[in-house]
Amino acid sequence: MVSAVWLAMSAVVAQAGDFQIGVGPSGFYATQLKSMGVGVRAQSYGTRFQAAYSLNYFFEKDGVSMFEMNFDFHYVFNITEKFHIYPLAGWVHNWVHVNTSSKIDVPKGFEQYVKDNSESGTKWYNGFNVGGGIEYLVTPHIGVGIEGKYSYLYNIDQGVVGLYVNYIF
Repeated sequence: MVSAVWLAMSAVVAQAGDFQIGVGPSGFYATQLKSMGVGVRAQSYGTRFQAAYSLNYFFEKDGVSMFEMNFDFHYVFNITEKFHIYPLAGWVHNWVHVNTSSKIDVPKGFEQYVKDNSESGTKWYNGFNVGGGIEYLVTPHIGVGIEGKYSYLYNIDQGVVGLYVNYIF
């Protein structure tokens, strides 16, 4: 469903000018989970309005791991031909898993995922993102960037700071 929306929005963006797609890996840190993560992202290029879609996994820490899908829109300001900054706003769909089999205390904010505080549990939530980023085009086909955003979700709002590299087709 989200992929279909992203493709539809990218097609609308494509009508506005030279449309390109960038795809690549990302790495980041989540403040509430206090964990590193990895992901993959696809991003449109070529216009002031860009769409970015990412799939991310936060490594387990203190019995909690997360998987999320983000669908963000950027409004790009071209500082130079190669250097861009952008604010972003978007949607996030987040799955949180709490594993209590290791007999740990459940971290604050994640108690709602565990049944009777004894069984492992998984829940998902929708929310929204706000933030911004900086991107530099190393070559016409390689972009590197730093992005920071705040995800507003039920009981697990958190900041996420990350780095990414895109190969632009």
